[in-house]
Amino acid sequence: NYNKVSGKMVFKRNGKLYDLLNPEVVDTVYLQNVKFVRFGQTFYEEIFAAPVSLFLNHKGSLVSAGKPSGYGTTSQTSSISSLSGISTDNGYYNLELPPEFTVKDDPVYWIRKNNDWFSFTNIKQFLKIFPDKENDLKEFIKNNHIKIDRRNDLINLMSYCNKIITGF
Repeated sequence: NYNKVSGKMVFKRNGKLYDLLNPEVVDTVYLQNVKFVRFGQTFYEEIFAAPVSLFLNHKGSLVSAGKPSGYGTTSQTSSISSLSGISTDNGYYNLELPPEFTVKDDPVYWIRKNNDWFSFTNIKQFLKIFPDKENDLKEFIKNNHIKIDRRNDLINLMSYCNKIITGF
């Protein structure tokens, strides 16, 4: 499995969850027909493979459910800290997530072109990666109602991007 909070690949042995301690010895992991490629010490999901490829860094942070406050709402305080695991000489143990915590998704997308990597979290940042094709991409995004949080939209955008940049 993949731990969004620690950014580590996780495996189960004898009923306990452990992190992959030496990710540099692995370049690719397949989880339920999804391909993860190592970049540095973490793994990115390969969403679109082409000369200009798209990857997703599944990131997340632990968020406390908060304490009750006025008008039926809750409040998170910055003084709360939490652990997602414990490191020992024998490995890294992942801890069970208590019910009062949730994982907030903070995805970061990555483009690989010409062996250079560029990250983006919104369309404006995406367009800056391709300054010479910005007008064509803007028009495509507008005409096709592309939304960054929709996977199929990003695949269509990358397909078009490869077509106008590489002819692929």
